[in-house]
Amino acid sequence: MREELKNFGKQTIAVDIPYYITSINTFAPTATNMTVTLSIILGFQLILQAIQYDIINTPKTH
Repeated sequence: MREELKNFGKQTIAVDIPYYITSINTFAPTATNMTVTLSIILGFQLILQAIQYDIINTPKTH
């Protein structure tokens, strides 16, 4: 435990917390998993929406 606390803060918290959770050989809490999963899904949906918006607003030539 002391070695983890000695290195805490040298990296970002987003890297430290999952590293600490995996270093104690337990599963990550459900909230940690769902936060990562939802951020990936939301980012993918935002990219799809931006592509759709771009396609809809292209100038039409006749």
